Amino acid sequence: MGEFIIEKDKWKKSFLFELAVNVFSADTLRAFRIYEAIKFLVQKSTPKVIALTWEGHSWERLVCYAAKNSGKKTATIGYQHTNLFPSSHALKRPIAAAYNPNVILTVGYFTNEIMKFAMNDSEVKVIAYGSPRLENKYVYSGSDQVSNGCLVAPEGLISECIILFAFGIEAAKLMPGTNFIFRTHPTISFADIQLKDNRLLQLPSNVIISSFKKIEDDFKRCSWLLYRSSSVSFFAVLEGLRPLYLQLENELLNDPLYMLTTWRLIVDKPDQLLAIINKDSWASAEEKSENIKEAIVFCETY
Repeated sequence: MGEFIIEKDKWKKSFLFELAVNVFSADTLRAFRIYEAIKFLVQKSTPKVIALTWEGHSWERLVCYAAKNSGKKTATIGYQHTNLFPSSHALKRPIAAAYNPNVILTVGYFTNEIMKFAMNDSEVKVIAYGSPRLENKYVYSGSDQVSNGCLVAPEGLISECIILFAFGIEAAKLMPGTNFIFRTHPTISFADIQLKDNRLLQLPSNVIISSFKKIEDDFKRCSWLLYRSSSVSFFAVLEGLRPLYLQLENELLNDPLYMLTTWRLIVDKPDQLLAIINKDSWASAEEKSENIKEAIVFCETY
């Protein structure tokens, strides 16, 4: 692993160094610990089935290998409950049969079709299983009323919170008549995020930090959602909000709604957000209705 030290070509040297770092990374060591633990348990208890998440982690592949390499008849079932992005290659790539699960359960129709296509040349069985997160049948009411709020909802990463909230503050300054509802992930407090970035210390008067326990209460006071990679986007659409994806310059698209071709829009500057909100505020229910209905059907089917 010390080849990178003597390598002269800068690109090969960089690759070898990255390879060496990852071989001894905490994630790699944890994956092998999980492998050894599962292998031991399978040999001792001979379970009929191992159920695991299917999100693209290396340890998931090693769990499959531990089950199939144990000499026991233990099946592996992976549940794809995570969002699928254009770059979600790891969980879609069938490799050697020993590292694939016997069955992959998907959250719905679209991901089922994607996984079936990806696993076409393998023996992996793909089944549409669904998700307990979708409890109600949604119907667009066709109301002309516009709730004067833009919900800003990042996923549970400090870095993503800073990106969305800093953008939201700049947008709020341009739109004093629109409330921007900042909602943090349950595992993160807004005060903790403020300590990481000075731009979040001074908030415009139209920025409101959500204190509601249920996100549905925030949906009711908003007509727009500013988001990035959070699955909140699906449930916001089901409540009639227009999803506005924030994409940074020279950044790969990481939008869970990337297959939704109507109703969703992409922004990269606060003034774009201003133009969209102004246009929507004057639009009639008839203008919105068809696109909203298509978006709701997409999210329910997903």
